[in-house]
Amino acid sequence: MIEKRKKSLKMWFYFTLIVIGILVVSLFIMLTLVYIFYGSELKSFNTEASKYLVIPFLLTGILIGTLISVFVSKRFLSPIDRINNAFSKVSKGDFDVRLPSESKIREISQMNRSFNSMVKELSSIETLRSDFITNVSHEFKTPIAAIDGYATLLENPEIGEKERAEYTEKILSNSKKLVSLSENILYLSRIENRNFIDETAPYRLDEQIRKELLLLEPVWSKKNINFDISLSKTTYVGNESLLRHVWHNLFTNAIKYSDENGEIKVSSYEKDKKIVVSVSDNGIGMSEEVKKHIFEKFYQGDTAHKSEGNGLGLAMVKRILDIEGGEISVESELGKGSVFTVILPN
Repeated sequence: MIEKRKKSLKMWFYFTLIVIGILVVSLFIMLTLVYIFYGSELKSFNTEASKYLVIPFLLTGILIGTLISVFVSKRFLSPIDRINNAFSKVSKGDFDVRLPSESKIREISQMNRSFNSMVKELSSIETLRSDFITNVSHEFKTPIAAIDGYATLLENPEIGEKERAEYTEKILSNSKKLVSLSENILYLSRIENRNFIDETAPYRLDEQIRKELLLLEPVWSKKNINFDISLSKTTYVGNESLLRHVWHNLFTNAIKYSDENGEIKVSSYEKDKKIVVSVSDNGIGMSEEVKKHIFEKFYQGDTAHKSEGNGLGLAMVKRILDIEGGEISVESELGKGSVFTVILPN
Protein backbone atom coordinates (compact mmCIF):
# COMPACT_ATOMS: atom_id res chain seq x y z
CA MET A 1 0.00 0.00 0.00
CA ILE A 2 2.83 2.40 0.92
CA GLU A 3 4.66 1.45 -2.29
CA LYS A 4 1.56 2.23 -4.40
CA ARG A 5 1.18 5.60 -2.66
CA LYS A 6 4.82 6.42 -3.36
CA LYS A 7 4.35 5.60 -7.07
CA SER A 8 1.20 7.76 -7.23
CA LEU A 9 2.97 10.72 -5.61
CA LYS A 10 5.89 10.22 -7.98
CA MET A 11 3.60 10.43 -11.05
CA TRP A 12 1.94 13.58 -9.73
CA PHE A 13 5.38 15.08 -9.04
CA TYR A 14 6.43 14.42 -12.64
CA PHE A 15 3.21 15.94 -13.98
CA THR A 16 3.66 19.05 -11.78
CA LEU A 17 7.22 19.47 -13.02
CA ILE A 18 5.98 19.28 -16.62
CA VAL A 19 3.36 22.00 -16.03
CA ILE A 20 5.88 24.24 -14.27
CA GLY A 21 8.33 23.64 -17.11
CA ILE A 22 5.73 24.68 -19.67
CA LEU A 23 5.02 27.92 -17.76
CA VAL A 24 8.73 28.72 -17.45
CA VAL A 25 9.33 28.07 -21.17
CA SER A 26 6.33 30.24 -22.13
CA LEU A 27 7.55 33.06 -19.91
CA PHE A 28 11.07 32.81 -21.33
CA ILE A 29 9.76 32.92 -24.92
CA MET A 30 7.58 35.92 -24.12
CA LEU A 31 10.43 37.86 -22.43
CA THR A 32 12.82 37.00 -25.24
CA LEU A 33 10.42 38.34 -27.86
CA VAL A 34 9.83 41.51 -25.85
CA TYR A 35 13.55 42.06 -25.47
CA ILE A 36 14.22 41.48 -29.20
CA PHE A 37 11.57 43.86 -30.46
CA TYR A 38 11.45 46.44 -27.68
CA GLY A 39 14.90 46.27 -26.15
CA SER A 40 15.58 49.93 -26.81
CA GLU A 41 12.22 51.03 -25.32
CA LEU A 42 12.45 49.02 -22.07
CA LYS A 43 13.55 52.14 -20.19
CA SER A 44 10.30 53.84 -21.14
CA PHE A 45 8.21 50.72 -20.58
CA ASN A 46 5.77 52.65 -18.40
CA THR A 47 4.34 54.56 -21.33
CA GLU A 48 0.87 53.60 -22.49
CA ALA A 49 2.04 52.98 -26.07
CA SER A 50 4.71 50.47 -25.00
CA LYS A 51 2.23 48.60 -22.85
CA TYR A 52 -0.15 48.19 -25.76
CA LEU A 53 2.69 46.98 -27.94
CA VAL A 54 3.62 44.25 -25.42
CA ILE A 55 0.08 42.83 -25.29
CA PRO A 56 0.40 40.91 -28.63
CA PHE A 57 3.56 39.23 -27.33
CA LEU A 58 1.81 38.30 -24.08
CA LEU A 59 -0.98 36.73 -26.09
CA THR A 60 1.57 34.98 -28.29
CA GLY A 61 3.34 33.57 -25.21
CA ILE A 62 0.05 32.32 -23.82
CA LEU A 63 -0.82 30.71 -27.16
CA ILE A 64 2.57 29.01 -27.39
CA GLY A 65 2.27 27.78 -23.77
CA THR A 66 -1.21 26.43 -24.48
CA LEU A 67 -0.02 24.58 -27.59
CA ILE A 68 2.90 23.06 -25.68
CA SER A 69 0.54 22.05 -22.84
CA VAL A 70 -1.84 20.37 -25.29
CA PHE A 71 1.05 18.52 -26.92
CA VAL A 72 2.55 17.35 -23.61
CA SER A 73 -0.87 16.43 -22.19
CA LYS A 74 -1.62 14.36 -25.25
CA ARG A 75 1.72 12.57 -24.97
CA PHE A 76 1.20 12.02 -21.25
CA LEU A 77 -2.50 11.14 -21.23
CA SER A 78 -2.79 9.10 -24.45
CA PRO A 79 -1.29 5.97 -22.79
CA ILE A 80 -3.91 6.29 -20.03
CA ASP A 81 -6.62 6.61 -22.66
CA ARG A 82 -5.22 3.49 -24.36
CA ILE A 83 -5.37 1.61 -21.06
CA ASN A 84 -8.96 2.76 -20.53
CA ASN A 85 -9.97 1.47 -23.98
CA ALA A 86 -8.19 -1.82 -23.29
CA PHE A 87 -10.09 -2.28 -20.01
CA SER A 88 -13.32 -1.57 -21.88
CA LYS A 89 -12.54 -4.39 -24.32
CA VAL A 90 -11.66 -6.78 -21.50
CA SER A 91 -14.98 -6.00 -19.77
CA LYS A 92 -16.72 -7.18 -22.97
CA GLY A 93 -14.86 -10.51 -22.94
CA ASP A 94 -11.97 -9.72 -25.28
CA PHE A 95 -8.89 -11.26 -23.63
CA ASP A 96 -6.66 -10.94 -26.70
CA VAL A 97 -6.04 -7.21 -26.21
CA ARG A 98 -2.45 -6.26 -25.34
CA LEU A 99 -0.67 -2.99 -24.54
CA PRO A 100 2.88 -2.04 -25.62
CA SER A 101 5.24 -3.17 -22.87
CA GLU A 102 7.73 -0.37 -23.56
CA SER A 103 7.08 3.32 -22.99
CA LYS A 104 9.21 6.42 -22.40
CA ILE A 105 7.45 6.79 -19.04
CA ARG A 106 8.63 4.00 -16.73
CA GLU A 107 5.41 3.95 -14.67
CA ILE A 108 3.33 3.54 -17.84
CA SER A 109 5.56 0.62 -18.93
CA GLN A 110 5.04 -1.07 -15.56
CA MET A 111 1.29 -0.49 -15.77
CA ASN A 112 1.12 -1.94 -19.29
CA ARG A 113 3.12 -5.03 -18.30
CA SER A 114 0.86 -5.57 -15.28
CA PHE A 115 -2.19 -5.21 -17.51
CA ASN A 116 -0.83 -7.73 -20.05
CA SER A 117 -0.06 -10.17 -17.25
CA MET A 118 -3.57 -9.78 -15.84
CA VAL A 119 -5.24 -10.33 -19.24
CA LYS A 120 -3.08 -13.38 -19.88
CA GLU A 121 -4.17 -14.86 -16.55
CA LEU A 122 -7.83 -14.04 -17.25
CA SER A 123 -7.55 -15.67 -20.67
CA SER A 124 -6.08 -18.78 -19.07
CA ILE A 125 -8.89 -18.90 -16.49
CA GLU A 126 -11.51 -18.50 -19.22
CA THR A 127 -9.93 -21.36 -21.20
CA LEU A 128 -9.92 -23.57 -18.10
CA ARG A 129 -13.56 -22.70 -17.41
CA SER A 130 -14.54 -23.55 -20.96
CA ASP A 131 -12.58 -26.82 -20.88
CA PHE A 132 -14.09 -27.66 -17.50
CA ILE A 133 -17.64 -27.24 -18.82
CA THR A 134 -16.82 -29.31 -21.92
CA ASN A 135 -15.25 -32.09 -19.87
CA VAL A 136 -18.07 -32.15 -17.32
CA SER A 137 -20.63 -32.39 -20.13
CA HIS A 138 -18.69 -35.27 -21.70
CA GLU A 139 -18.20 -37.13 -18.42
CA PHE A 140 -21.91 -36.87 -17.61
CA LYS A 141 -23.04 -37.70 -21.13
CA THR A 142 -21.23 -41.06 -21.32
CA PRO A 143 -22.83 -42.80 -18.29
CA ILE A 144 -26.22 -41.20 -18.98
CA ALA A 145 -26.15 -42.56 -22.54
CA ALA A 146 -25.20 -46.00 -21.18
CA ILE A 147 -28.03 -45.95 -18.63
CA ASP A 148 -30.50 -44.90 -21.33
CA GLY A 149 -29.30 -47.65 -23.68
CA TYR A 150 -29.43 -50.48 -21.15
CA ALA A 151 -32.78 -49.27 -19.78
CA THR A 152 -34.16 -49.42 -23.34
CA LEU A 153 -32.88 -53.00 -23.69
CA LEU A 154 -34.58 -53.96 -20.42
CA GLU A 155 -37.93 -52.93 -21.90
CA ASN A 156 -37.74 -55.91 -24.24
CA PRO A 157 -39.89 -58.64 -22.60
CA GLU A 158 -38.13 -61.39 -24.57
CA ILE A 159 -34.65 -60.99 -23.02
CA GLY A 160 -33.45 -63.74 -20.71
CA GLU A 161 -32.64 -63.49 -17.01
CA LYS A 162 -28.90 -63.51 -17.68
CA GLU A 163 -29.14 -60.49 -20.00
CA ARG A 164 -31.55 -58.75 -17.65
CA ALA A 165 -29.10 -59.14 -14.73
CA GLU A 166 -26.23 -57.93 -16.91
CA TYR A 167 -28.09 -54.83 -18.10
CA THR A 168 -29.22 -54.03 -14.56
CA GLU A 169 -25.64 -54.30 -13.33
CA LYS A 170 -24.49 -51.92 -16.10
CA ILE A 171 -27.16 -49.40 -15.14
CA LEU A 172 -26.15 -49.54 -11.47
CA SER A 173 -22.46 -49.24 -12.36
CA ASN A 174 -23.02 -46.13 -14.48
CA SER A 175 -25.30 -44.65 -11.83
CA LYS A 176 -22.48 -45.01 -9.31
CA LYS A 177 -20.15 -43.26 -11.77
CA LEU A 178 -22.56 -40.33 -11.96
CA VAL A 179 -22.81 -40.13 -8.17
CA SER A 180 -19.02 -40.30 -7.80
CA LEU A 181 -18.50 -37.65 -10.49
CA SER A 182 -21.04 -35.31 -8.89
CA GLU A 183 -19.49 -35.73 -5.44
CA ASN A 184 -15.96 -35.14 -6.75
CA ILE A 185 -16.97 -32.01 -8.68
CA LEU A 186 -18.75 -30.56 -5.66
CA TYR A 187 -15.88 -31.38 -3.31
CA LEU A 188 -13.26 -30.00 -5.69
CA SER A 189 -15.33 -26.83 -6.02
CA ARG A 190 -15.47 -26.49 -2.24
CA ILE A 191 -11.71 -26.93 -2.00
CA GLU A 192 -10.91 -24.43 -4.75
CA ASN A 193 -13.23 -21.86 -3.18
CA ARG A 194 -11.88 -22.74 0.28
CA ASN A 195 -15.46 -23.43 1.33
CA PHE A 196 -14.56 -25.86 4.08
CA ILE A 197 -13.80 -25.84 7.79
CA ASP A 198 -10.14 -24.92 7.97
CA GLU A 199 -9.35 -26.88 11.11
CA THR A 200 -5.70 -27.57 11.85
CA ALA A 201 -4.79 -29.83 14.71
CA PRO A 202 -2.04 -32.32 15.55
CA TYR A 203 -2.80 -35.96 14.77
CA ARG A 204 -1.01 -39.21 14.00
CA LEU A 205 -0.41 -39.25 10.24
CA ASP A 206 0.79 -42.88 10.17
CA GLU A 207 -2.43 -44.02 11.87
CA GLN A 208 -4.52 -42.08 9.34
CA ILE A 209 -2.73 -43.81 6.45
CA ARG A 210 -3.24 -47.27 8.00
CA LYS A 211 -6.97 -46.60 8.55
CA GLU A 212 -7.42 -45.52 4.94
CA LEU A 213 -5.75 -48.71 3.70
CA LEU A 214 -8.05 -50.81 5.90
CA LEU A 215 -11.12 -49.00 4.55
CA LEU A 216 -10.07 -49.99 1.02
CA GLU A 217 -9.54 -53.65 1.98
CA PRO A 218 -12.63 -54.87 0.04
CA VAL A 219 -11.11 -53.33 -3.14
CA TRP A 220 -7.51 -54.53 -2.92
CA SER A 221 -8.42 -57.98 -1.59
CA LYS A 222 -10.31 -58.75 -4.83
CA LYS A 223 -7.03 -58.37 -6.74
CA ASN A 224 -5.03 -60.18 -4.06
CA ILE A 225 -2.63 -57.27 -3.74
CA ASN A 226 0.21 -57.50 -1.24
CA PHE A 227 1.19 -54.42 0.79
CA ASP A 228 4.67 -53.57 2.02
CA ILE A 229 4.08 -50.92 4.71
CA SER A 230 6.81 -48.99 6.49
CA LEU A 231 5.40 -46.01 8.38
CA SER A 232 7.34 -44.11 11.00
CA LYS A 233 5.49 -42.74 13.99
CA THR A 234 4.65 -39.22 12.82
CA THR A 235 2.56 -36.41 14.25
CA TYR A 236 1.33 -33.90 11.69
CA VAL A 237 -0.40 -30.56 12.29
CA GLY A 238 -2.95 -29.95 9.53
CA ASN A 239 -6.47 -30.55 8.27
CA GLU A 240 -7.13 -34.23 8.94
CA SER A 241 -10.29 -34.32 6.83
CA LEU A 242 -8.56 -32.88 3.75
CA LEU A 243 -5.50 -35.15 4.01
CA ARG A 244 -7.73 -38.23 4.15
CA HIS A 245 -8.78 -37.53 0.55
CA VAL A 246 -5.12 -37.42 -0.50
CA TRP A 247 -4.39 -40.94 0.77
CA HIS A 248 -7.72 -42.29 -0.49
CA ASN A 249 -7.07 -41.12 -4.06
CA LEU A 250 -3.43 -42.21 -4.12
CA PHE A 251 -4.26 -45.70 -2.80
CA THR A 252 -7.28 -46.05 -5.11
CA ASN A 253 -5.11 -45.21 -8.13
CA ALA A 254 -2.35 -47.59 -7.06
CA ILE A 255 -4.86 -50.43 -6.62
CA LYS A 256 -6.67 -49.65 -9.86
CA TYR A 257 -3.55 -49.76 -12.02
CA SER A 258 -1.89 -52.70 -10.27
CA ASP A 259 -2.07 -56.19 -11.77
CA GLU A 260 -3.53 -59.22 -10.04
CA ASN A 261 -1.24 -60.37 -7.20
CA GLY A 262 0.66 -57.09 -7.48
CA GLU A 263 2.51 -55.26 -4.74
CA ILE A 264 2.07 -51.76 -3.36
CA LYS A 265 4.66 -50.15 -1.10
CA VAL A 266 3.71 -47.41 1.34
CA SER A 267 6.35 -45.65 3.41
CA SER A 268 6.72 -42.48 5.46
CA TYR A 269 9.63 -40.81 7.20
CA GLU A 270 10.83 -37.39 8.36
CA LYS A 271 13.69 -35.56 6.65
CA ASP A 272 14.94 -31.96 6.95
CA LYS A 273 11.89 -30.92 8.99
CA LYS A 274 9.56 -32.36 6.34
CA ILE A 275 7.36 -35.45 6.21
CA VAL A 276 7.81 -37.64 3.14
CA VAL A 277 5.15 -40.20 2.17
CA SER A 278 5.73 -42.53 -0.77
CA VAL A 279 3.15 -44.74 -2.54
CA SER A 280 4.56 -47.04 -5.22
CA ASP A 281 3.09 -49.84 -7.31
CA ASN A 282 4.41 -52.28 -9.92
CA GLY A 283 1.44 -51.78 -12.25
CA ILE A 284 1.05 -50.49 -15.80
CA GLY A 285 2.94 -47.21 -15.27
CA MET A 286 2.55 -44.17 -17.51
CA SER A 287 4.25 -42.38 -20.40
CA GLU A 288 6.10 -39.05 -20.22
CA GLU A 289 3.15 -37.30 -21.88
CA VAL A 290 0.71 -38.63 -19.27
CA LYS A 291 3.04 -37.55 -16.44
CA LYS A 292 2.98 -33.96 -17.72
CA HIS A 293 -0.81 -33.71 -17.35
CA ILE A 294 -1.59 -36.21 -14.60
CA PHE A 295 -2.59 -33.51 -12.05
CA GLU A 296 -4.89 -31.64 -14.44
CA LYS A 297 -8.65 -31.79 -14.02
CA PHE A 298 -10.40 -34.46 -16.10
CA TYR A 299 -7.15 -35.67 -17.62
CA GLN A 300 -7.06 -39.44 -18.00
CA GLY A 301 -4.11 -41.38 -19.36
CA ASP A 302 -6.54 -44.13 -20.29
CA THR A 303 -8.11 -42.36 -23.27
CA ALA A 304 -10.34 -45.35 -23.98
CA HIS A 305 -11.88 -44.98 -20.48
CA LYS A 306 -11.53 -48.71 -19.89
CA SER A 307 -10.83 -48.17 -16.21
CA GLU A 308 -13.12 -46.46 -13.73
CA GLY A 309 -12.41 -42.85 -12.86
CA ASN A 310 -13.18 -39.33 -13.99
CA GLY A 311 -9.81 -37.59 -13.89
CA LEU A 312 -10.56 -35.51 -10.79
CA GLY A 313 -8.84 -37.53 -8.07
CA LEU A 314 -5.25 -36.40 -8.62
CA ALA A 315 -6.33 -32.83 -9.40
CA MET A 316 -8.02 -32.84 -5.99
CA VAL A 317 -4.87 -34.26 -4.37
CA LYS A 318 -2.74 -31.48 -5.90
CA ARG A 319 -5.13 -28.74 -4.77
CA ILE A 320 -5.33 -30.07 -1.20
CA LEU A 321 -1.55 -30.27 -0.93
CA ASP A 322 -1.27 -26.70 -2.26
CA ILE A 323 -3.59 -25.58 0.55
CA GLU A 324 -1.57 -27.54 3.12
CA GLY A 325 1.70 -26.11 1.81
CA GLY A 326 2.82 -29.51 0.57
CA GLU A 327 4.11 -30.93 -2.71
CA ILE A 328 3.54 -34.00 -4.84
CA SER A 329 5.66 -35.55 -7.59
CA VAL A 330 5.50 -38.72 -9.68
CA GLU A 331 8.05 -41.04 -11.20
CA SER A 332 6.82 -43.67 -13.61
CA GLU A 333 7.72 -45.88 -16.52
CA LEU A 334 5.43 -47.84 -18.81
CA GLY A 335 5.09 -51.43 -17.67
CA LYS A 336 7.13 -50.86 -14.50
CA GLY A 337 4.73 -49.01 -12.21
CA SER A 338 4.57 -45.57 -10.60
CA VAL A 339 5.87 -43.86 -7.47
CA PHE A 340 3.96 -40.90 -6.01
CA THR A 341 5.86 -38.87 -3.41
CA VAL A 342 4.10 -36.45 -1.06
CA ILE A 343 6.10 -33.91 0.96
CA LEU A 344 4.40 -32.14 3.87
CA PRO A 345 5.77 -29.36 6.07
CA ASN A 346 6.44 -30.43 9.64
